[in-house]
Amino acid sequence: MPIKTYTDKTSLLIDLKLWLSWKQGSDPNLSLFPIIASNRWTWVVANWESQFYNQFLEFSNGDEYLLEVLQILDNHVFAWNEGSQVNPFNDMTIFSDAAEFLEQISVAALAPIPSETQFIGEEIRNISEFDQANFQQMLNFLRTQRDIAFDFIGLGDPLYDNFRNRNQSPKQRDFFVLDLFQLNDAIEMEKFIQGIMLDFKYNKNISPNLLAFANQQLADGDSDIRAEDIFNSFFTVPFEQSLEQMATDYLGDQSRWFELVTVNDLKSPYVDLYGVKSLLTENASGNSVRVPITEQAKFQVGASLKIGSRIAPEEIRQVEVIRDNNDGTFSLFLSGKQDLAKLKLIHLAYIRVYQPETITDFSFVKIPVSAVAPNRNIPEPTIGELKRLDKALLAFGVDVARDDRFGDLVISTTGDLAIQYGIANVRQAARSLINTELGSLPLHRNYGLPETAGFALEGADSAARISTIIETAMKRDPRFTSVTISDIVISAEGRISMSLAVSIAGSSQLIPLAFVV
Repeated sequence: MPIKTYTDKTSLLIDLKLWLSWKQGSDPNLSLFPIIASNRWTWVVANWESQFYNQFLEFSNGDEYLLEVLQILDNHVFAWNEGSQVNPFNDMTIFSDAAEFLEQISVAALAPIPSETQFIGEEIRNISEFDQANFQQMLNFLRTQRDIAFDFIGLGDPLYDNFRNRNQSPKQRDFFVLDLFQLNDAIEMEKFIQGIMLDFKYNKNISPNLLAFANQQLADGDSDIRAEDIFNSFFTVPFEQSLEQMATDYLGDQSRWFELVTVNDLKSPYVDLYGVKSLLTENASGNSVRVPITEQAKFQVGASLKIGSRIAPEEIRQVEVIRDNNDGTFSLFLSGKQDLAKLKLIHLAYIRVYQPETITDFSFVKIPVSAVAPNRNIPEPTIGELKRLDKALLAFGVDVARDDRFGDLVISTTGDLAIQYGIANVRQAARSLINTELGSLPLHRNYGLPETAGFALEGADSAARISTIIETAMKRDPRFTSVTISDIVISAEGRISMSLAVSIAGSSQLIPLAFVV
Protein backbone atom coordinates (compact mmCIF):
# COMPACT_ATOMS: atom_id res chain seq x y z
CA MET A 1 0.00 0.00 0.00
CA PRO A 2 1.24 3.59 -0.62
CA ILE A 3 2.87 5.40 2.30
CA LYS A 4 0.34 7.70 3.95
CA THR A 5 1.25 11.35 4.40
CA TYR A 6 -0.07 13.57 7.18
CA THR A 7 -1.24 17.18 7.23
CA ASP A 8 -2.54 17.34 10.81
CA LYS A 9 -1.65 15.83 14.16
CA THR A 10 -5.15 14.49 14.88
CA SER A 11 -5.13 12.15 11.87
CA LEU A 12 -1.70 10.89 12.89
CA LEU A 13 -2.89 10.23 16.45
CA ILE A 14 -5.92 8.31 15.20
CA ASP A 15 -3.78 6.08 12.98
CA LEU A 16 -1.30 5.52 15.80
CA LYS A 17 -4.04 4.55 18.27
CA LEU A 18 -5.76 2.34 15.71
CA TRP A 19 -2.48 0.53 15.01
CA LEU A 20 -1.90 -0.01 18.74
CA SER A 21 -5.46 -1.32 19.14
CA TRP A 22 -4.90 -3.78 16.29
CA LYS A 23 -1.42 -4.74 17.56
CA GLN A 24 -2.67 -5.42 21.08
CA GLY A 25 -5.82 -7.19 19.93
CA SER A 26 -8.07 -4.84 21.91
CA ASP A 27 -11.60 -3.91 20.91
CA PRO A 28 -11.69 -0.81 18.68
CA ASN A 29 -13.64 2.20 19.94
CA LEU A 30 -15.46 5.17 18.41
CA SER A 31 -12.52 7.57 18.85
CA LEU A 32 -10.66 5.67 16.11
CA PHE A 33 -13.23 6.31 13.36
CA PRO A 34 -14.07 10.03 12.87
CA ILE A 35 -16.37 9.35 9.89
CA ILE A 36 -18.48 6.86 11.86
CA ALA A 37 -18.54 9.22 14.87
CA SER A 38 -19.84 12.01 12.63
CA ASN A 39 -22.54 9.74 11.19
CA ARG A 40 -23.49 8.60 14.70
CA TRP A 41 -23.95 12.10 16.18
CA THR A 42 -27.74 11.76 16.14
CA TRP A 43 -27.39 8.41 17.95
CA VAL A 44 -25.21 10.08 20.59
CA VAL A 45 -27.82 12.84 20.99
CA ALA A 46 -30.63 10.29 21.36
CA ASN A 47 -28.75 8.54 24.20
CA TRP A 48 -27.20 11.64 25.76
CA GLU A 49 -29.51 12.13 28.74
CA SER A 50 -30.07 8.45 29.48
CA GLN A 51 -26.50 7.23 29.14
CA PHE A 52 -23.60 9.26 27.81
CA TYR A 53 -23.77 12.47 29.86
CA ASN A 54 -23.64 10.65 33.22
CA GLN A 55 -21.05 8.19 31.91
CA PHE A 56 -18.79 10.98 30.68
CA LEU A 57 -19.33 13.04 33.84
CA GLU A 58 -18.21 10.14 36.04
CA PHE A 59 -15.23 9.53 33.79
CA SER A 60 -14.20 13.20 34.05
CA ASN A 61 -13.65 12.71 37.80
CA GLY A 62 -13.37 16.45 38.40
CA ASP A 63 -10.80 17.04 35.65
CA GLU A 64 -11.30 20.71 34.64
CA TYR A 65 -10.30 20.17 31.02
CA LEU A 66 -12.62 17.19 30.51
CA LEU A 67 -15.47 18.97 32.27
CA GLU A 68 -15.02 21.88 29.88
CA VAL A 69 -15.16 19.53 26.87
CA LEU A 70 -18.22 17.84 28.34
CA GLN A 71 -19.94 21.23 28.64
CA ILE A 72 -19.19 21.97 24.97
CA LEU A 73 -20.74 18.66 23.92
CA ASP A 74 -23.75 19.26 26.16
CA ASN A 75 -24.29 22.66 24.53
CA HIS A 76 -24.17 21.07 21.08
CA VAL A 77 -26.70 18.44 22.11
CA PHE A 78 -29.04 21.14 23.40
CA ALA A 79 -28.59 23.18 20.20
CA TRP A 80 -29.22 20.11 18.01
CA ASN A 81 -32.45 19.38 19.83
CA GLU A 82 -33.44 23.00 19.21
CA GLY A 83 -32.96 22.60 15.46
CA SER A 84 -29.24 23.33 14.95
CA GLN A 85 -27.59 21.57 12.01
CA VAL A 86 -24.05 21.81 13.46
CA ASN A 87 -22.49 18.39 13.96
CA PRO A 88 -19.55 18.92 16.37
CA PHE A 89 -17.82 15.70 15.29
CA ASN A 90 -17.27 17.27 11.85
CA ASP A 91 -14.91 19.68 13.59
CA MET A 92 -11.62 17.80 14.07
CA THR A 93 -10.62 20.05 16.94
CA ILE A 94 -13.76 19.18 18.92
CA PHE A 95 -13.48 15.55 17.88
CA SER A 96 -9.88 15.45 19.15
CA ASP A 97 -10.87 17.11 22.43
CA ALA A 98 -13.68 14.58 22.91
CA ALA A 99 -11.47 11.57 22.07
CA GLU A 100 -11.10 10.46 25.71
CA PHE A 101 -14.90 10.31 26.00
CA LEU A 102 -15.33 8.50 22.68
CA GLU A 103 -12.80 5.89 23.82
CA GLN A 104 -15.48 4.75 26.27
CA ILE A 105 -17.79 3.71 23.40
CA SER A 106 -16.71 0.39 21.89
CA VAL A 107 -17.54 -0.44 18.29
CA ALA A 108 -19.58 -3.39 19.54
CA ALA A 109 -21.79 -1.01 21.57
CA LEU A 110 -22.67 0.80 18.35
CA ALA A 111 -24.36 -2.32 16.93
CA PRO A 112 -22.79 -1.28 13.59
CA ILE A 113 -24.73 -1.62 10.38
CA PRO A 114 -23.14 -3.62 7.49
CA SER A 115 -21.63 -0.58 5.78
CA GLU A 116 -19.99 0.51 9.05
CA THR A 117 -18.67 -3.00 9.68
CA GLN A 118 -17.17 -3.04 6.19
CA PHE A 119 -15.58 0.38 6.67
CA ILE A 120 -14.09 -0.60 10.05
CA GLY A 121 -12.70 -3.83 8.59
CA GLU A 122 -11.04 -1.96 5.72
CA GLU A 123 -9.48 0.58 8.09
CA ILE A 124 -8.08 -2.17 10.32
CA ARG A 125 -6.74 -4.09 7.31
CA ASN A 126 -5.01 -0.97 6.04
CA ILE A 127 -3.47 -0.19 9.42
CA SER A 128 -2.30 -3.80 9.85
CA GLU A 129 -0.12 -3.34 6.76
CA PHE A 130 1.77 -0.41 8.27
CA ASP A 131 5.50 -0.98 8.31
CA GLN A 132 8.61 0.92 9.37
CA ALA A 133 8.24 3.35 6.44
CA ASN A 134 4.76 4.41 7.62
CA PHE A 135 6.01 5.21 11.10
CA GLN A 136 9.02 7.01 9.66
CA GLN A 137 6.53 9.22 7.82
CA MET A 138 4.77 9.94 11.13
CA LEU A 139 8.11 10.78 12.69
CA ASN A 140 9.05 13.11 9.85
CA PHE A 141 5.74 15.01 10.18
CA LEU A 142 6.08 15.37 13.96
CA ARG A 143 9.67 16.57 13.70
CA THR A 144 8.73 19.15 11.08
CA GLN A 145 5.85 20.45 13.21
CA ARG A 146 8.02 20.49 16.31
CA ASP A 147 10.77 22.45 14.53
CA ILE A 148 8.24 25.02 13.28
CA ALA A 149 6.80 25.37 16.79
CA PHE A 150 10.27 25.92 18.30
CA ASP A 151 11.03 28.59 15.70
CA PHE A 152 7.66 30.29 16.27
CA ILE A 153 8.43 30.98 19.93
CA GLY A 154 12.13 31.62 19.41
CA LEU A 155 13.53 28.48 21.04
CA GLY A 156 15.22 27.03 17.97
CA ASP A 157 18.72 25.61 18.28
CA PRO A 158 21.23 26.72 15.57
CA LEU A 159 23.39 23.63 16.14
CA TYR A 160 20.38 21.38 15.66
CA ASP A 161 19.39 23.31 12.54
CA ASN A 162 22.87 22.86 11.10
CA PHE A 163 22.69 19.15 11.83
CA ARG A 164 19.29 18.90 10.10
CA ASN A 165 20.42 21.20 7.29
CA ARG A 166 17.40 23.47 7.74
CA ASN A 167 16.87 27.22 7.95
CA GLN A 168 15.36 28.63 11.14
CA SER A 169 12.22 30.75 10.76
CA PRO A 170 12.02 34.12 12.57
CA LYS A 171 10.48 34.29 16.03
CA GLN A 172 6.78 35.33 16.10
CA ARG A 173 6.08 35.75 19.83
CA ASP A 174 7.27 34.91 23.35
CA PHE A 175 6.45 31.45 24.65
CA PHE A 176 3.88 30.47 27.28
CA VAL A 177 4.09 27.54 29.70
CA LEU A 178 1.42 25.76 27.62
CA ASP A 179 3.79 25.88 24.62
CA LEU A 180 6.40 23.96 26.58
CA PHE A 181 3.87 21.32 27.66
CA GLN A 182 2.73 20.84 24.06
CA LEU A 183 6.30 20.58 22.79
CA ASN A 184 7.10 18.04 25.49
CA ASP A 185 4.06 15.98 24.45
CA ALA A 186 5.26 16.04 20.83
CA ILE A 187 8.75 14.89 21.85
CA GLU A 188 7.28 12.07 23.95
CA MET A 189 5.18 10.98 20.96
CA GLU A 190 8.31 10.93 18.80
CA LYS A 191 9.99 8.66 21.35
CA PHE A 192 6.95 6.37 21.34
CA ILE A 193 7.02 6.05 17.53
CA GLN A 194 10.77 5.44 17.63
CA GLY A 195 10.04 2.58 20.04
CA ILE A 196 7.61 1.05 17.54
CA MET A 197 10.22 1.36 14.81
CA LEU A 198 12.74 -0.34 17.10
CA ASP A 199 10.27 -3.18 17.56
CA PHE A 200 10.04 -3.56 13.77
CA LYS A 201 13.83 -3.66 13.56
CA TYR A 202 14.26 -6.39 16.16
CA ASN A 203 11.16 -8.44 15.38
CA LYS A 204 12.86 -10.68 12.86
CA ASN A 205 12.09 -14.30 12.02
CA ILE A 206 15.79 -15.22 11.98
CA SER A 207 17.61 -15.03 15.30
CA PRO A 208 21.36 -14.38 15.33
CA ASN A 209 23.59 -17.43 15.28
CA LEU A 210 24.30 -17.43 19.00
CA LEU A 211 26.00 -20.83 18.96
CA ALA A 212 28.50 -19.62 16.38
CA PHE A 213 29.22 -16.55 18.49
CA ALA A 214 29.73 -18.68 21.61
CA ASN A 215 32.11 -21.06 19.88
CA GLN A 216 34.17 -18.17 18.48
CA GLN A 217 35.20 -17.40 22.05
CA LEU A 218 37.55 -20.41 21.95
CA ALA A 219 40.44 -20.89 19.56
CA ASP A 220 40.00 -23.22 16.58
CA GLY A 221 40.50 -26.86 17.49
CA ASP A 222 39.66 -26.45 21.18
CA SER A 223 37.65 -28.96 23.15
CA ASP A 224 33.98 -29.84 23.06
CA ILE A 225 33.52 -27.69 26.13
CA ARG A 226 32.35 -24.45 24.56
CA ALA A 227 32.32 -20.93 25.94
CA GLU A 228 28.59 -20.38 26.18
CA ASP A 229 27.07 -17.44 28.00
CA ILE A 230 27.55 -18.95 31.48
CA PHE A 231 31.31 -18.42 31.02
CA ASN A 232 31.09 -14.78 29.98
CA SER A 233 32.14 -12.08 32.39
CA PHE A 234 29.95 -9.01 32.41
CA PHE A 235 28.93 -5.89 34.24
CA THR A 236 25.40 -4.53 34.41
CA VAL A 237 23.96 -1.16 33.42
CA PRO A 238 20.40 0.23 32.96
CA PHE A 239 18.89 -0.13 29.50
CA GLU A 240 19.52 2.94 27.33
CA GLN A 241 17.87 3.81 23.97
CA SER A 242 18.48 0.56 22.03
CA LEU A 243 20.66 -2.55 22.00
CA GLU A 244 22.47 -1.22 18.95
CA GLN A 245 23.32 2.04 20.70
CA MET A 246 24.47 0.15 23.81
CA ALA A 247 26.66 -2.07 21.62
CA THR A 248 28.19 1.09 20.15
CA ASP A 249 28.72 2.70 23.57
CA TYR A 250 30.01 -0.33 25.49
CA LEU A 251 31.38 -2.75 22.87
CA GLY A 252 32.57 -0.23 20.30
CA ASP A 253 30.58 -1.65 17.38
CA GLN A 254 26.87 -1.33 16.62
CA SER A 255 26.82 -4.71 14.85
CA ARG A 256 27.73 -6.46 18.13
CA TRP A 257 24.21 -6.00 19.51
CA PHE A 258 23.67 -9.75 19.11
CA GLU A 259 26.30 -10.31 21.81
CA LEU A 260 23.97 -8.47 24.21
CA VAL A 261 21.17 -10.78 23.07
CA THR A 262 23.39 -13.77 23.90
CA VAL A 263 24.58 -12.69 27.33
CA ASN A 264 21.11 -11.53 28.42
CA ASP A 265 19.28 -14.67 27.14
CA LEU A 266 16.88 -12.58 25.07
CA LYS A 267 14.32 -13.81 22.59
CA SER A 268 12.73 -12.02 19.64
CA PRO A 269 11.73 -9.18 19.57
CA TYR A 270 14.53 -8.72 22.17
CA VAL A 271 13.22 -5.28 23.23
CA ASP A 272 9.65 -4.58 24.40
CA LEU A 273 9.46 -0.96 25.56
CA TYR A 274 5.71 -0.48 25.76
CA GLY A 275 4.20 -3.88 26.51
CA VAL A 276 0.50 -4.65 26.22
CA LYS A 277 -2.21 -3.21 28.43
CA SER A 278 -4.71 -5.58 30.07
CA LEU A 279 -7.68 -3.75 31.59
CA LEU A 280 -8.79 -4.84 35.03
CA THR A 281 -12.20 -6.50 35.37
CA GLU A 282 -12.97 -4.78 38.68
CA ASN A 283 -11.50 -2.20 41.02
CA ALA A 284 -8.22 -3.35 42.59
CA SER A 285 -7.80 -3.75 46.34
CA GLY A 286 -4.93 -4.32 48.74
CA ASN A 287 -2.11 -5.69 46.63
CA SER A 288 -4.26 -7.75 44.24
CA VAL A 289 -5.81 -7.10 40.85
CA ARG A 290 -8.24 -9.20 38.82
CA VAL A 291 -7.75 -9.89 35.11
CA PRO A 292 -9.74 -11.97 32.56
CA ILE A 293 -8.65 -15.63 32.48
CA THR A 294 -7.98 -15.27 28.74
CA GLU A 295 -4.99 -13.06 29.65
CA GLN A 296 -3.39 -15.53 32.07
CA ALA A 297 -0.75 -16.83 29.65
CA LYS A 298 0.83 -13.35 29.64
CA PHE A 299 1.77 -13.46 33.34
CA GLN A 300 4.42 -15.38 35.25
CA VAL A 301 5.33 -15.46 38.92
CA GLY A 302 8.43 -13.35 39.44
CA ALA A 303 7.83 -11.24 36.32
CA SER A 304 7.95 -7.45 36.54
CA LEU A 305 5.07 -5.38 35.15
CA LYS A 306 3.55 -1.93 35.40
CA ILE A 307 0.21 -0.87 36.85
CA GLY A 308 -1.62 2.41 36.41
CA SER A 309 -4.75 4.20 35.24
CA ARG A 310 -5.76 7.47 33.64
CA ILE A 311 -5.10 9.31 36.92
CA ALA A 312 -2.65 6.96 38.70
CA PRO A 313 0.93 7.19 37.37
CA GLU A 314 2.48 3.90 36.28
CA GLU A 315 4.63 2.06 38.80
CA ILE A 316 6.63 -1.15 38.62
CA ARG A 317 5.49 -4.19 40.60
CA GLN A 318 6.42 -7.88 40.65
CA VAL A 319 4.03 -10.82 40.45
CA GLU A 320 4.23 -12.86 43.66
CA VAL A 321 1.16 -15.16 43.40
CA ILE A 322 -1.28 -16.07 40.60
CA ARG A 323 -4.66 -17.50 41.67
CA ASP A 324 -7.48 -18.80 39.47
CA ASN A 325 -10.82 -17.48 40.76
CA ASN A 326 -12.83 -20.17 38.88
CA ASP A 327 -15.18 -17.51 37.53
CA GLY A 328 -13.49 -16.59 34.26
CA THR A 329 -10.93 -14.37 35.99
CA PHE A 330 -7.68 -14.77 37.90
CA SER A 331 -6.05 -12.63 40.55
CA LEU A 332 -2.49 -11.35 40.62
CA PHE A 333 -0.96 -10.60 44.00
CA LEU A 334 1.78 -8.02 43.53
CA SER A 335 4.76 -6.87 45.54
CA GLY A 336 4.95 -3.46 47.17
CA LYS A 337 2.49 -1.38 49.17
CA GLN A 338 -1.06 -2.63 49.59
CA ASP A 339 -2.51 0.55 48.11
CA LEU A 340 -3.96 -0.70 44.81
CA ALA A 341 -7.48 0.49 45.68
CA LYS A 342 -6.48 3.61 43.75
CA LEU A 343 -6.83 1.57 40.53
CA LYS A 344 -10.48 1.91 39.49
CA LEU A 345 -12.35 0.75 36.41
CA ILE A 346 -13.83 4.19 35.80
CA HIS A 347 -10.28 5.48 35.33
CA LEU A 348 -9.40 2.67 32.90
CA ALA A 349 -7.11 0.89 35.37
CA TYR A 350 -4.75 -1.54 33.67
CA ILE A 351 -1.73 -3.78 33.94
CA ARG A 352 1.03 -3.36 31.37
CA VAL A 353 2.72 -6.70 30.73
CA TYR A 354 5.84 -7.29 28.68
CA GLN A 355 6.88 -10.18 26.49
CA PRO A 356 9.02 -12.68 28.44
CA GLU A 357 12.78 -12.72 27.98
CA THR A 358 12.91 -9.22 26.50
CA ILE A 359 14.46 -5.93 27.60
CA THR A 360 12.03 -3.31 28.92
CA ASP A 361 12.50 0.35 29.75
CA PHE A 362 13.28 -0.55 33.38
CA SER A 363 15.62 -3.48 32.66
CA PHE A 364 19.29 -3.84 33.46
CA VAL A 365 21.50 -5.13 30.65
CA LYS A 366 24.54 -7.36 31.08
CA ILE A 367 27.52 -6.06 29.10
CA PRO A 368 30.04 -8.81 28.22
CA VAL A 369 33.67 -8.15 29.03
CA SER A 370 35.45 -9.58 26.00
CA ALA A 371 38.90 -8.76 27.40
CA VAL A 372 38.48 -11.57 29.91
CA ALA A 373 37.53 -14.53 27.74
CA PRO A 374 37.74 -17.99 29.34
CA ASN A 375 41.16 -19.60 29.53
CA ARG A 376 41.80 -21.00 26.06
CA ASN A 377 44.60 -23.36 27.05
CA ILE A 378 42.22 -26.11 28.11
CA PRO A 379 43.25 -29.62 26.93
CA GLU A 380 40.74 -31.52 24.86
CA PRO A 381 39.02 -34.08 27.10
CA THR A 382 38.73 -37.73 26.18
CA ILE A 383 35.34 -39.41 26.09
CA GLY A 384 36.20 -41.13 29.36
CA GLU A 385 37.12 -37.81 30.98
CA LEU A 386 33.85 -36.28 29.84
CA LYS A 387 31.98 -39.16 31.49
CA ARG A 388 33.96 -38.64 34.72
CA LEU A 389 33.18 -34.91 34.51
CA ASP A 390 29.46 -35.69 34.28
CA LYS A 391 29.68 -37.80 37.45
CA ALA A 392 31.77 -35.14 39.19
CA LEU A 393 29.24 -32.44 38.35
CA LEU A 394 26.48 -34.64 39.77
CA ALA A 395 28.49 -35.09 42.97
CA PHE A 396 29.22 -31.34 43.08
CA GLY A 397 25.56 -31.01 43.95
CA VAL A 398 22.57 -28.77 43.41
CA ASP A 399 22.10 -25.35 44.96
CA VAL A 400 19.46 -22.64 44.91
CA ALA A 401 20.09 -20.21 42.05
CA ARG A 402 21.28 -16.72 42.82
CA ASP A 403 21.24 -13.62 40.64
CA ASP A 404 24.72 -12.86 39.29
CA ARG A 405 24.29 -9.13 39.86
CA PHE A 406 23.10 -8.91 43.47
CA GLY A 407 23.27 -12.50 44.72
CA ASP A 408 19.51 -12.51 45.36
CA LEU A 409 17.55 -15.77 45.23
CA VAL A 410 16.03 -16.42 41.80
CA ILE A 411 12.31 -17.30 41.58
CA SER A 412 11.31 -19.70 38.79
CA THR A 413 8.31 -19.15 36.50
CA THR A 414 6.29 -21.54 38.72
CA GLY A 415 6.92 -19.41 41.81
CA ASP A 416 9.43 -21.85 43.36
CA LEU A 417 13.08 -21.25 44.16
CA ALA A 418 15.10 -21.84 41.00
CA ILE A 419 17.93 -24.37 41.24
CA GLN A 420 21.46 -24.32 39.88
CA TYR A 421 23.37 -27.42 38.80
CA GLY A 422 26.15 -28.58 36.50
CA ILE A 423 28.85 -26.18 35.30
CA ALA A 424 26.53 -23.24 36.06
CA ASN A 425 26.60 -24.30 39.72
CA VAL A 426 30.40 -24.53 39.63
CA ARG A 427 30.50 -20.96 38.35
CA GLN A 428 28.01 -19.81 40.99
CA ALA A 429 29.98 -21.51 43.77
CA ALA A 430 33.21 -19.84 42.66
CA ARG A 431 31.61 -16.43 42.32
CA SER A 432 29.86 -16.70 45.71
CA LEU A 433 33.14 -17.53 47.41
CA ILE A 434 34.96 -14.63 45.74
CA ASN A 435 32.25 -12.17 46.83
CA THR A 436 32.05 -13.35 50.45
CA GLU A 437 34.25 -11.87 53.17
CA LEU A 438 35.91 -14.42 55.44
CA GLY A 439 34.07 -14.76 58.76
CA SER A 440 30.88 -13.04 57.56
CA LEU A 441 28.88 -16.30 57.72
CA PRO A 442 28.47 -17.26 61.42
CA LEU A 443 28.09 -21.00 60.73
CA HIS A 444 30.91 -21.12 58.14
CA ARG A 445 33.73 -19.03 59.59
CA ASN A 446 36.33 -20.47 57.19
CA TYR A 447 34.33 -19.65 54.04
CA GLY A 448 35.26 -16.65 51.89
CA LEU A 449 38.23 -14.38 51.28
CA PRO A 450 40.32 -12.80 54.02
CA GLU A 451 40.23 -9.66 51.89
CA THR A 452 37.28 -9.08 49.59
CA ALA A 453 38.06 -8.99 45.88
CA GLY A 454 36.09 -5.78 45.43
CA PHE A 455 38.99 -3.43 46.19
CA ALA A 456 42.18 -2.72 44.30
CA LEU A 457 45.38 -3.64 46.12
CA GLU A 458 48.17 -1.18 45.51
CA GLY A 459 51.58 -2.10 44.16
CA ALA A 460 53.08 -3.75 41.11
CA ASP A 461 52.42 -7.21 42.50
CA SER A 462 48.72 -6.59 43.26
CA ALA A 463 47.51 -9.07 40.60
CA ALA A 464 49.73 -11.82 42.01
CA ARG A 465 48.58 -11.10 45.57
CA ILE A 466 44.90 -11.22 44.50
CA SER A 467 45.53 -14.56 42.74
CA THR A 468 47.12 -16.01 45.87
CA ILE A 469 44.25 -14.83 48.09
CA ILE A 470 41.58 -16.35 45.84
CA GLU A 471 43.41 -19.61 45.11
CA THR A 472 44.03 -20.21 48.82
CA ALA A 473 40.38 -19.59 49.69
CA MET A 474 38.99 -21.77 46.90
CA LYS A 475 41.22 -24.71 47.81
CA ARG A 476 39.64 -24.71 51.29
CA ASP A 477 36.40 -25.76 49.56
CA PRO A 478 36.73 -29.58 49.17
CA ARG A 479 34.66 -29.45 45.98
CA PHE A 480 37.52 -27.69 44.15
CA THR A 481 40.76 -29.64 43.61
CA SER A 482 42.68 -27.06 41.60
CA VAL A 483 42.38 -23.46 40.55
CA THR A 484 44.55 -21.33 38.29
CA ILE A 485 43.91 -17.61 37.91
CA SER A 486 45.17 -15.47 35.05
CA ASP A 487 44.43 -12.31 33.09
CA ILE A 488 43.73 -10.24 36.20
CA VAL A 489 42.93 -6.65 35.25
CA ILE A 490 42.21 -3.90 37.79
CA SER A 491 40.23 -0.98 36.36
CA ALA A 492 40.60 2.64 37.44
CA GLU A 493 37.30 2.27 39.31
CA GLY A 494 38.70 -0.64 41.34
CA ARG A 495 36.81 -3.39 39.49
CA ILE A 496 38.72 -6.63 39.05
CA SER A 497 38.31 -8.98 36.09
CA MET A 498 39.92 -12.39 35.93
CA SER A 499 40.01 -15.74 34.13
CA LEU A 500 40.00 -18.98 36.10
CA ALA A 501 40.55 -22.62 35.21
CA VAL A 502 39.22 -24.94 37.93
CA SER A 503 38.87 -28.67 38.39
CA ILE A 504 36.43 -30.31 40.77
CA ALA A 505 36.57 -33.43 42.91
CA GLY A 506 36.25 -36.58 40.81
CA SER A 507 37.60 -35.10 37.56
CA SER A 508 40.89 -33.66 36.36
CA GLN A 509 39.21 -31.80 33.49
CA LEU A 510 39.76 -28.06 33.68
CA ILE A 511 36.63 -25.86 33.49
CA PRO A 512 37.09 -22.29 32.18
CA LEU A 513 35.41 -19.49 34.15
CA ALA A 514 35.67 -15.70 34.14
CA PHE A 515 34.41 -12.94 36.44
CA VAL A 516 34.22 -9.22 36.95
CA VAL A 517 33.89 -8.29 40.64
